[in-house]
Amino acid sequence: MSKQRKYFIIFLFLLLHHSSVDGARFEFILDNDRIFDDCTHIPGSKGMDHLLDFKELHMEFQDGRVGIRGNSTNVWEGVKSTDIVQGHGELHKFQRGDWQPTPILMVVMDFCKVQFDPKTDWYQLWTKNVPEHERKCINTYGQVYHYNDFTVDTVFDFPANMEGRYKLVTRFRAMDPVTLQYRPSEICYQVLGEFIKLK
Repeated sequence: MSKQRKYFIIFLFLLLHHSSVDGARFEFILDNDRIFDDCTHIPGSKGMDHLLDFKELHMEFQDGRVGIRGNSTNVWEGVKSTDIVQGHGELHKFQRGDWQPTPILMVVMDFCKVQFDPKTDWYQLWTKNVPEHERKCINTYGQVYHYNDFTVDTVFDFPANMEGRYKLVTRFRAMDPVTLQYRPSEICYQVLGEFIKLK
């Protein structure tokens, strides 16, 4: 599996799980093998390979679930461990020849404060599997997360029809807590895929 696929899968699960509620069941299928595209509309932004190194992370797909084992390393350069990290994820649907915004949106104003908060969706899906002594924010360069083996679903419940092609755009920005100025090293990536309704 390509490292781009690994990056996308984890962050897609976080965004979609946040929006998932009881309703029809849909599976997200990646649109192509390239998976990862830079955000050309955000000049100077860097891809997710500048945030996390997943070379030592292994994934296995089986029956609508993904088994995950191994580790990842924080590699976000140009930020400090004391910075405020803001996250933004948004799903767009391709309709009438263009990408249209959907109601699925996630905004986190201070990710470091809640990265390991048990009340959050990403804790249940991702960060609860990080050993307690390794629980430092993603802006801590060189920190390695040695994950406990875990699985996540690739199928989501939505109250409305989600069939069609989608684009996920995810951004992370770091802010100096003293000057409140953003660091220049913004993370942004986008991925294409399709929701298929399950019978």
